Amino acid sequence: MSTLYVASDQARAGKTAVSVTLAHHLAQEGKKVALFKPFYLQTRPGQTDPDGQILRQAVTVQGAESRHVGTISLSQHGDLRELPVERALGAFRVATAGADISIVEGLSGLADPLGPASRRLAEALDAVAIVVIGCTPDLVVDQALRAKHLFGDRLAGVLINGVTHHRLREVKTSLSPRIESEGVKVLAVVPEDRRLLGVTVGQLAQHLHGRFLNRLEKNNNLVEHFLIGGMTLDWGVLH
Repeated sequence: MSTLYVASDQARAGKTAVSVTLAHHLAQEGKKVALFKPFYLQTRPGQTDPDGQILRQAVTVQGAESRHVGTISLSQHGDLRELPVERALGAFRVATAGADISIVEGLSGLADPLGPASRRLAEALDAVAIVVIGCTPDLVVDQALRAKHLFGDRLAGVLINGVTHHRLREVKTSLSPRIESEGVKVLAVVPEDRRLLGVTVGQLAQHLHGRFLNRLEKNNNLVEHFLIGGMTLDWGVLH
């Protein structure tokens, strides 16, 4: 069985989306894919992993197999240098039994303490690593070099995710060649899709502690346009 470890240089860089997309693609080729997320870093006590449901529902094409075992919650105030790796390996063996390919959503961050912990986890899983680099205004070659230094020969390459429209050409023609000149393969440059940053009607209602009076079936629709109606002179029905 092959194991792919998906890490990132920062939180919310797109590890879950990349993991699910790869799993879906491999499942369409007839592979049995197991998705596994060993650890979840809590930012507040009692917080649950918002990506868990996404991973459980992933890979739904006919004939594919997808399993997800609950993650181990970690406190950001705890000692992140001492991860319960053996416990995670036990859960990993359960989640990946019979799979052709296992995709492990790893940790966010390449610096101490999460970076070295991420490397130890990839080594324990004997996995090939992909690092998702989130596009930021100060994105330079350094992030890719940190990934190379951290994972060494295990690194298959980096994926630059969420590249804004005005930086796309620069990243493709300038930054990517510079990264590859340092011996790090750029697997993909993924442009930003603003819809992925949006919220659904249901999420907005939940945040406002509101309730649906009708059309509950539309709670998963994206909010693509909004209007602040307090200061308009137009009749609200027109909107």
